[in-house]
Amino acid sequence: MIALAILILLIAGRFLRTPEPAPQVAAPGEFVVQRAVDGDTLLLANGDRVRLIGVDTPETKHPERPVEPFGPEASEFTRVRTEGKRVRLEFDKERTDDHGRILAYVYVDGQLLNEELSRAGMGRALTHL
Repeated sequence: MIALAILILLIAGRFLRTPEPAPQVAAPGEFVVQRAVDGDTLLLANGDRVRLIGVDTPETKHPERPVEPFGPEASEFTRVRTEGKRVRLEFDKERTDDHGRILAYVYVDGQLLNEELSRAGMGRALTHL
């Protein structure tokens, strides 16, 4: 009986959470990057977080996992290419992920960062069919 009550409270808690604020980016365009959070996530100057589509880099900031091998190198790769620079964002069908981050293809100086990370061996292509 207690287990059932706990289960009901856990399920109810999922639906009672305060939703993440909606990202401010409404249309593709150019934005300034404040900093690279890690290899595949950027923080824009307007406060929005952007998750790169189609690439997954090793973790460096996961709250429940240790820093993964080559994670710092992937973060540095992204940091050097993006921090303080203007980037162009393009979107796919889904605009945000489950964490409220904007999902985007990120172009820096005409190069697709998502692809460059994979080419440089800093991340793996991430595809879901």
